[in-house]
Amino acid sequence: EADDVALLDAQWLLKFDTSAGGPPCRQQLPADAFFAGSVDADDVEVLSISYPWLTKEHPDPEGWHLKIVQHFLNLYFTMEGKGEDKDRNWRTLPPAGAGKRIA
Repeated sequence: EADDVALLDAQWLLKFDTSAGGPPCRQQLPADAFFAGSVDADDVEVLSISYPWLTKEHPDPEGWHLKIVQHFLNLYFTMEGKGEDKDRNWRTLPPAGAGKRIA
């Protein structure tokens, strides 16, 4: 079904404050946490991450995995020469020469 998979927006992931722990479960995330574009577009890249839940109650209660993902995304965008651009739109940020977006 269409709601089986929900892609999180890279910009939202980077802005999420992990100081209070990991993100809430999917049902409690705000609408802007999700990628709103079309994955069928030629200029979209999807990063898929899979990991086991760290506890029975929450997959990432302290934000450990999310901190790693945030670090990766910061490195990715910095390597593409976009790391210092404060006005960037992460959802539509194309990698240098690739013409792709990352969701």
